[in-house]
Amino acid sequence: MRELWATSAIADTSPSGNILANRRRVSRRPKRSVWQRIVTAATAMAMPVAMLVALPALPAQAATTSDLTVTVSSARTEPRFSTGGVVTGVVKGAPIADFKYILNVDSTGTTDQRSPAPGSGCSALDPGYPDTCLWQSIAEPSGWAPIYTQGDQSDFPLAGLPDGRYLISVIADGYKIDGAQFCVDTATPKEPGCSTPLAGPLTVELQPNPLPDGTLRALVFEDNAPTNMGWDTGENLMAGFVGTIVDTLGPIQTDVYGNPLCTRYEGEDYDADPNTTDTYAIPFDRLDADMLPIPIPGTGGECVSDATGMLAIPHLGSNRYAVSVTPPDGQTWIQTTTLEGNHDYDAWIMEGDTGFSTIFAKGGEPTPDPIFGFVKPTNTMAAGTGHIQGSVVSIKTYTPPTGGAFNFCRSGLTALGMDSGKVWQRCGQDHSVCLVTEGERPLPDFGFLTHG
Repeated sequence: MRELWATSAIADTSPSGNILANRRRVSRRPKRSVWQRIVTAATAMAMPVAMLVALPALPAQAATTSDLTVTVSSARTEPRFSTGGVVTGVVKGAPIADFKYILNVDSTGTTDQRSPAPGSGCSALDPGYPDTCLWQSIAEPSGWAPIYTQGDQSDFPLAGLPDGRYLISVIADGYKIDGAQFCVDTATPKEPGCSTPLAGPLTVELQPNPLPDGTLRALVFEDNAPTNMGWDTGENLMAGFVGTIVDTLGPIQTDVYGNPLCTRYEGEDYDADPNTTDTYAIPFDRLDADMLPIPIPGTGGECVSDATGMLAIPHLGSNRYAVSVTPPDGQTWIQTTTLEGNHDYDAWIMEGDTGFSTIFAKGGEPTPDPIFGFVKPTNTMAAGTGHIQGSVVSIKTYTPPTGGAFNFCRSGLTALGMDSGKVWQRCGQDHSVCLVTEGERPLPDFGFLTHG
């Protein structure tokens, strides 16, 4: 103990920081008297005890409750918030006094049972299975979330909620609907799926209007290394391609402020530098007297990809859009990418959307979901004519026909598709092995995948 404390005392002042060297220096010190060693040891043992005594006491865990009290407030600061048609603004955390709510019972499954071993309740060998297994994939859902109660702010506190899991949904004038999940667990045994039971007021934050606009992004690239409907390392990212969007009502030509798409605004976070990521945020202090952004004359009306292949269409409202990309005028390109056979691509934009995928990344960097690959028309085949012939031996449909069977083999088809044998047979369970009739012509086989 003496040597250890001495080593610690000089370790920080050693130029080399070498603990072994410090030990050697300690060993050459003259020995201290017995009473000095006793005092040193007693002090070393007393210090941890004193530290423990000086530590503050841990806060007592709040008692769980079955009485629900709700605090509703603004989720963010929004200077453009209006009350009764008058712009008043609202700050984050401002209380919302008047609201309505619905309280639903959460009847979905739980994951407390972590093992499918016998005795867990989630084994097919357990008595009462599958009723004893509460997994979402096993427990039969009720098909709806029962309403426990509904009303307004005057109902709170709600006393005596039964143990269980709940979802409260809240609406208020000038705010987007929101809510919170919580659970009540006051009895024994423990309520399944309730790891943090209600132990005080429940906070629900609502997003004030107007909601932040979002940005739609897409990536445009030359799909030639190889041509595979995906952006591969080394493939060119292409500028000058034009993006258009539609929704269920038709083409979209203006942003949420009523100006042509891709209009630039004063103070907007946009610098036209392809090496930086623009957020298109507009500071509140750059808005006009009506709390609207000020458009820059001569901008807008066309949205094009930049030198990094990034196509950005900012200032959109929450919606499902279909985005299409076309080559620059005078250039001929063939699009290689499709989504379910279509040339346009779905884009689901939320409020405040950055336009980057919440699922995928490329090389650790953010990337948009919509991608558009193009190739130049190319023909490297020698001049001449030719043909392809073979036998169609299998058909697999994307949407099952009547009866539910979806994987068939058909024998006796000639190269021209004429039906000679009318023999249908079910394919193997692995969806790859098909039975053919005896006497099938020894020609190449073709399989077809049809989409409904």
